[in-house]
Amino acid sequence: MKIMDDALIRDAVIRRLERDSRVDASRIAVDVQQGTVTLKGDVPTYLGRSAAGECARGILGVMGLRNDLLVNYPPARRVPSDGTLAENVRNRLDKNPDLDLLNMKVTVKDGVVMLKGTANVADIDVTVEDGHVTLSGTVPGWGTHRAVCETVYYTSGVTSFTNNLEIGSV
Repeated sequence: MKIMDDALIRDAVIRRLERDSRVDASRIAVDVQQGTVTLKGDVPTYLGRSAAGECARGILGVMGLRNDLLVNYPPARRVPSDGTLAENVRNRLDKNPDLDLLNMKVTVKDGVVMLKGTANVADIDVTVEDGHVTLSGTVPGWGTHRAVCETVYYTSGVTSFTNNLEIGSV
């Protein structure tokens, strides 16, 4: 396998970031060491952070990614209230065809999201603190894993995300 030059990878990542409308490339620094891309800077949404990571991972020669981008909501945009965040989570869960939700209740108190009920994604714990979501537990397969993670990525109010999900029997 031919290893690409780090400078070429860096330039390709920057070009891809500049072409992606979900990303403000001017606020992102790109470093590449031995094929591992490091993204630093800040973005206004978790979607932008996720999109920047997708851009980097899609470049030929990228062997790893360290996404150190911080999510900083613009001052003009307020972090959603607990009620709005709960509604956002519920709407995302309801619209996801890969999730079969039964009697799911979403509550938020002081920015902490609690999901209670039954779903085909049994044994998932979700905690949120100051916009940081942590998922842990077991899901039955990669499709469900992707669906749960995408639900988090695209929920307004999420500023960072830790994924401790495992694939296995539930």
